[in-house]
Amino acid sequence: MAVVHLGVERGLQVICFLLFLLLAARLFFYDRFWLLIVCNTLTPYIYVPAYLLAALSLYNKSFLWLFFSLTLMGGHFLLLLRAFVPKKKLKLPTEQSGYLVHITSSNLFVHNKSLFDVTQQLLSSSSDILVLQEFSPQALQCFNQNPLVALYPYSFVAPRSDGLGLAVYSKFPILSKEVLYVDSLPLFRGEIQLPSSRLVLFNVHPVPPIGSKNTRLWNRYFALIENLISVEQRHTVIAGDFNMTPFNRWFLRFFRQGFCSGAPFLFNSTWPQSQYLWFPLQVDHILVSTNLGLAACGQTIAKGSDHKSIWAKIIVPLE
Repeated sequence: MAVVHLGVERGLQVICFLLFLLLAARLFFYDRFWLLIVCNTLTPYIYVPAYLLAALSLYNKSFLWLFFSLTLMGGHFLLLLRAFVPKKKLKLPTEQSGYLVHITSSNLFVHNKSLFDVTQQLLSSSSDILVLQEFSPQALQCFNQNPLVALYPYSFVAPRSDGLGLAVYSKFPILSKEVLYVDSLPLFRGEIQLPSSRLVLFNVHPVPPIGSKNTRLWNRYFALIENLISVEQRHTVIAGDFNMTPFNRWFLRFFRQGFCSGAPFLFNSTWPQSQYLWFPLQVDHILVSTNLGLAACGQTIAKGSDHKSIWAKIIVPLE
């Protein structure tokens, strides 16, 4: 038993030493390599061995390793805190000084076998704007056949069978519709005319940053978004399946550009849905420019999808 106990302690020490190297690599390289991106994506979970080592070191009175594990825990805490501390103190509009808009974003899942149900679920919601990813030709057929689609007279649809289809359904006029591409990856930008003002909407869905090729595409995709929003003059919302968590570099860069999250909760996971047990992550986001107010936000189960739907009620100032 003592041998097993010693083996566990030694194993945790080796793992925590590697995690310390990971923490140092994050400071110098951040998301430059795909393996670092994956590790940073898993920030809420990957440093858990440090907490186990701290408890075991305290029990064994191994104060050197206790200090080491506490240092690692402190670094972990700062990483968690950094993603959710507001970058600016904002004077946001209220419902009395702006127009309330309800936006829902949902990754439908290209192989969804319950498309009729999820279509009914989305169209019967109180949303003003639906932002959809993995929009397939079958999904388009389900939307067209549902009489509730008449509630959304303005739309943009670009169905694809490879999981990269995008769509937007709106109760308000979409004045401009533009699709930009990074290789074959589409990025939608539209201007929506509200009763009080205009709203710029981006619908995003990059590939997961697994492997060198996808990582290059992932970085180019978000670099394009960063360039676009840096010159954007209007109220802006970026919604979709980002395939990144709040602990990745691009998310923090968007924060520095004056965006905040429409779902600012630490373990507000959106993928995979609750029937799966392994490492749930918050990869779906609604980011709003800081001249917009946030009245409420949340998430719902999307039938047949591997992602939850997310929603935000934002307040757009009167112009």
